[in-house]
Amino acid sequence: MTPGAKPALTPEQAYQKRQKDRAEADKKAADDAADAQRKQQACEQARMQVIRFEAGGRIAGVDSKGERYFLDDNQIAQEKAKAQASVNEWCK
Repeated sequence: MTPGAKPALTPEQAYQKRQKDRAEADKKAADDAADAQRKQQACEQARMQVIRFEAGGRIAGVDSKGERYFLDDNQIAQEKAKAQASVNEWCK
């Protein structure tokens, strides 16, 4: 064996390494799938918000005191722009 060369793995060590590598790959795949699902849900919610603001009509909200209020046209335009920015961010 040359200096600096790694010794060969025993069959048991090779098996354990494959198991570890497989577990890491499975975890990464599960994390990627969960992340994709979160992005899909965020995209769908953002699209629904845009549709809500494009539908027109009166849009109400509830303030910190629990009182209902209605958005004026400027507020609706601002909220629609925020929702569209969210669509642009999440729906790539």
